[in-house]
Amino acid sequence: MKGGRVEEQGTHAELLQNNHVYKELVDAEVKLSNLSSGIGEIETA
Repeated sequence: MKGGRVEEQGTHAELLQNNHVYKELVDAEVKLSNLSSGIGEIETA
C-alpha cells in the first residue's frame, strides 16, 4: 500500500520476484523469526 492505495497485487511468489518492498518485509520477518527461535543467534565465548 502507498498513500492508502494498493500498489501491487499477486501471489507470494510473484510479489517476492517483482516487488522490492514486499521482499524486504518478508526478509525482515524471517530474520526476526529466526532470531526469536535462536537460529542465527550470536554466540559469545
